[in-house]
Amino acid sequence: METLIHEQQEGYYEALNASNSKGESTIFVTSMLQIIRDTLAEIIANQDSHRDVRPNVGVNAGTNNLCIAICKALDKTLDELFWDG
Repeated sequence: METLIHEQQEGYYEALNASNSKGESTIFVTSMLQIIRDTLAEIIANQDSHRDVRPNVGVNAGTNNLCIAICKALDKTLDELFWDG
């Protein structure tokens, strides 16, 4: 997570400051979910479609659950989250 924040440091602090100014965390939480979404989209795009996923079924299920939770928090579908920008 520290690496993700470091890579998005300017936006991270902008969102944190905006949330502090408003006295609520919605802006910050949304920003963090977008960073996680973008990272997951990059991972998915870089996955080798021919590799055997059986050893990673638990990991994949956890990733799916995280994606669903992000969708709910941002009120978006999976298509909107990953492919429609």
